[in-house]
Amino acid sequence: MIIRELTSADDAAYRLTIASAWDWPTDRTSATDGLGTPGSESAKSRFGVFEGERMTSAFTVCEHITAFEGRWITTWDLEQVATRPDHRRSGCIRATFDALFPLMRENGISLAALMPFSFPFYRQFGYEEIYRVCTLTLPLDRLASYRRYSGGAFLLEDDTGLRELDEFYTAFALQTNMATRRDRTLWEKIAGLAPTAQPKFTYCFRNADGRVSGYLTYQPKKTPELRRMEIGEFVYSDLATLRAMLAFLSTFSSHYDTARIIDLPLFLDFHPALDDFAGTAHETRAYKMLRVVDAAKALELKRYPAREGSFTVYVEDTLEWNRGGYTVSFGGKDARVVKNSLAPHECDLAVEARMLSRLLAGSVAITDPKLALFEGLELNSNRALLADIFTERPIYQTDFY
Repeated sequence: MIIRELTSADDAAYRLTIASAWDWPTDRTSATDGLGTPGSESAKSRFGVFEGERMTSAFTVCEHITAFEGRWITTWDLEQVATRPDHRRSGCIRATFDALFPLMRENGISLAALMPFSFPFYRQFGYEEIYRVCTLTLPLDRLASYRRYSGGAFLLEDDTGLRELDEFYTAFALQTNMATRRDRTLWEKIAGLAPTAQPKFTYCFRNADGRVSGYLTYQPKKTPELRRMEIGEFVYSDLATLRAMLAFLSTFSSHYDTARIIDLPLFLDFHPALDDFAGTAHETRAYKMLRVVDAAKALELKRYPAREGSFTVYVEDTLEWNRGGYTVSFGGKDARVVKNSLAPHECDLAVEARMLSRLLAGSVAITDPKLALFEGLELNSNRALLADIFTERPIYQTDFY
């Protein structure tokens, strides 16, 4: 079994693999379509798994510049994983990960993400769910009470507005984990500045100081039976901005019946604070998984208290280089992580790799009672310090590529 990067010479085999796996038309995509610019925020590479001359599986690696603990790091997302039906359960995907994880580590990747078709399937390779979102449908006629808060909205239509929006987004993203840094190409796709078959609009909102403090993007969904605003992003920094955004939505009540906000991160979910709940629909779903590829490097990147301190952690993992005990020391500019010879019960914390992904991402605090429902964590000592370190963090990742 051979795994290699694809070229345009592989187009026919790639199209057939994708078409047979996902029931797509055989002319829908090629091995080199939409790969982006190497080194950019949207760079991609496509790989194929071959048995002899026959391609049996294919997948795309997307390199992101990602917010983590207040800094930008490079992460790899795995996308468009496809195996021909006549080669499934033959070990293609396992062989892919066996080759891919060392490649990630060699390229300095400490964390890898994906949006799965099946959460149990990818758990067997060390990935864990770290991010949930909700879809919120609002009847626009129920937002009338917010109209007294209106003001500050402007349509994004030029470079000046885009610079203001990017400044706001960058500051917002660095307060979260997993948000993607956006270059102009990504913004053009997300904000509707690039030509599209279907119209897309972005509105920004300024606060009392005249600075952008929130934005939303939407596309119209209109049929004889449906009049809906489909909102792809809805980001606000404070209550005043949220109220102004709801007031703005209410002005569309003559054009649309509802606004549906899709994939709203739970830390931005405002539906409990609505003046009027009537007719509101709310649905939550799991969205993204994360895998710790290099535990030592990921622990170094974690944000720690300013005071000096240290703790020990044992990581249980199928990746041999991750398995073992670590001593983490902090108090200066950078943390120091070194391997130790301690057994799991001798360390302050013993975790399975999937649980470490949850803790590093901040999808759950180490003190959360819900952790009692999961295996893979033993908190042996140094509890107060670990409670200060492994806290819940806002996670944001709504970008599609």
